[in-house]
Amino acid sequence: MNNINKTRLEKLDVLPDMTFRVLALSNEGIGDMFKSINEFFTSKLDTFVSKFRDDSTEVKELSMNGRVLNQVNKDVNTILKNYKYSGIMDISTPTIVGLQVSLIELTASLNSSLITVNKSLIPYLETLDSDISKMISDKDYRNSLKEIKNYKNIVNDNQVLSDNISSWIDPMVKSDVAKIKTLVPNVSSIKDLHSELLKVNKLMNEKDLATIEKLISNISEKIDTLKDVMVSGEVTKASKASLTNLANGIDECAKLVTNSVSVYAILNQTNDVYVKMVKQIIAYGKKQ
Repeated sequence: MNNINKTRLEKLDVLPDMTFRVLALSNEGIGDMFKSINEFFTSKLDTFVSKFRDDSTEVKELSMNGRVLNQVNKDVNTILKNYKYSGIMDISTPTIVGLQVSLIELTASLNSSLITVNKSLIPYLETLDSDISKMISDKDYRNSLKEIKNYKNIVNDNQVLSDNISSWIDPMVKSDVAKIKTLVPNVSSIKDLHSELLKVNKLMNEKDLATIEKLISNISEKIDTLKDVMVSGEVTKASKASLTNLANGIDECAKLVTNSVSVYAILNQTNDVYVKMVKQIIAYGKKQ
């Protein structure tokens, strides 16, 4: 398994800070400001187009593997009835690379993280999709002097997801094996964990993934169009308010997609780790 947190940080590290640059340039004269921002935007938009296109492919390839939990329904009951914790706690089993919390803690935090993703990701992507369209074709919106705050809460959502992922996985740790006592505290928790994972997996569905993939794809195409419009000179004026809002939206939505995809991927890995752990216990018992 890949260290998802390390991959996530590497993806975020290459993104330019659009919002900071727009605000820094806004002290220049209006004409100079737009010229400078135009040059900055057009030089950096390709980075985001490439990122969103990669994200679209990654979302499209995400598997919903919660069904693998059904493979071990009988085995879980067998462990609950016939196994003592002292006999299995030191068994080594495959785990998520860099995992630094128990599966119990991870699953509870995945639940709250997926609630955040479901609340935020699609609405913010829809907003960004709309804002880019307006920047391309709506002159009044583009030149509006009124402060636009379409992404007011997204920074907090990103921070919550980022903090959660960092608390689960240490990007510097390469180990992908753990003893069962570090994953679950007792035998009964194996059964409880099975039930909780079934619930958490219901928070991830194919319809949402298809919507997310389509929105990301649309956004990448519209960013390309926006760049063409700015380079061609069709857009020669835009307000600080509209530009700052757009820069903030592109910045934070790019981060939100990366964080959300990481949460989805870690859930899938958690399902796999759980199933392998149960099968490992059963295989160990058969040898005794």
